[in-house]
Amino acid sequence: MAYINITGDSDGDLHTAAMHNSKFGAIASVLNGNVDHDNLTYPRSLLTWNITTNKGYMLDDNDPDIGTTWSDVALLSATDKTIGTLSATANGPILTTGYYIAVLSSYIKAPVALEHVATSVICIDDPAFTNSAGMELIFQTSSALAGGSGTYSDIATATFDPDAGGVALTPTEIAMSYSSNTIAANSFFRVIYRNPTSGSLAGDLMPNLKIAITWKAYTVS
Repeated sequence: MAYINITGDSDGDLHTAAMHNSKFGAIASVLNGNVDHDNLTYPRSLLTWNITTNKGYMLDDNDPDIGTTWSDVALLSATDKTIGTLSATANGPILTTGYYIAVLSSYIKAPVALEHVATSVICIDDPAFTNSAGMELIFQTSSALAGGSGTYSDIATATFDPDAGGVALTPTEIAMSYSSNTIAANSFFRVIYRNPTSGSLAGDLMPNLKIAITWKAYTVS
């Protein structure tokens, strides 16, 4: 909410209608759009979204050969990061060069208009990665949860490499660059990443991401 600035009076000033209209107009221009139901209910409230890519394991006493399951990533598209409908028929990482992968745990609907406060992205770099430089991490929003090409738009991006470059797991911070600091009420948010456009990915790996995004209820200034 913006500050209300009112010019002070001096002794002897002529109190005209124009003077009073100007003073009350200065107050109204700031209050309008700020003192409403949402802003009284959520007065700059803070909330944090926690998102992670996790590898899940299925256990069955009757079948010890059952391996891993995947709950948090799936193929979005081979070429189109803006599409709303997933291309995947099953969960799991895709290693194909340049493919876009959706983090399924990241789909969130904004309860009210939100303004970005802070972001923490930690990647647990893994020495098992090879030729993984140039991965892209992307935050997106949309007015529709699913749909065709052009459904989602980027609001933040970063380029990273999940390879530890050594023998030990290495936590590494990823700095996101925001092109938009706000999300409209009732819009949808998601996180995707893109495989490197050259080289190759080893094994069944996906980046081990720990994401926390803090927002506050947005008020019109």
